[in-house]
Amino acid sequence: MASAADQHLRGTVIVRIVDSVTGAPLPDATLAIRGDFDFLDLRQYVRGNSLVDIPYGAYHATVRLRGFAAVRTSITVDACRAWKTIGLTLESPEYKGMLPSISGTVTFGGKPAPLAWVKLIAVYSDTVTEVMADHDGSFSFDGLRDGLYMVNADAADGFVSQTVRLVGGNRSLLLELRPRRSGQY
Repeated sequence: MASAADQHLRGTVIVRIVDSVTGAPLPDATLAIRGDFDFLDLRQYVRGNSLVDIPYGAYHATVRLRGFAAVRTSITVDACRAWKTIGLTLESPEYKGMLPSISGTVTFGGKPAPLAWVKLIAVYSDTVTEVMADHDGSFSFDGLRDGLYMVNADAADGFVSQTVRLVGGNRSLLLELRPRRSGQY
C-alpha cells in the first residue's frame, strides 16, 4: 500500500492480459485497480491495460472480459516491477461446450491402450492438462481455444507426440504408441 510519503515515487507497470490456454493477448479485457486508502483516485493511472506514472505501492487489480472468469490479483508498483502477465480462463461450462476440442484414441499395435496418460500442452502459454485414457483408449480435451498444441501419449509400452493446430473446429486424433527403445523413459 502506498503511503502519503511515497506519493513522489512513481512507476509504470505494463499488464499483459492473455488467454490462459493459448497465451493469445486479450486486448478487450478491462483492468480496474484499487488500493487500501481513500485519498487517491486510481482511475487516472489506468491507460488501457497499463498503470502509468502510478505511486509506488501494492494494489488490488480486477480483470474482466465477457466469456471469461474475472481474475483478482495483486500488483506491486516499485523500481523492480515493469510488467505483469494475467491469464484469464473460460468462465462457464456452457460456454466451454461451444468451443473446439481435441479428442481421440490411443493405441498400441493397433489395439486400444487403456490407462495411457495423455498430456495436452498449449504451446504459446505452456499450460499443461493431463488425462488418463479410458478402457477403450479414448480421451478428450474440451473447451479449448484456437491455437497450437502438443499432444503426448505415454504408457508403459510406448510413447508418441503430435503437434496439432486447432482452428475453428474439433480435431480427432489416432495416437499410435511407438515401442520404447532400451533405456528410454
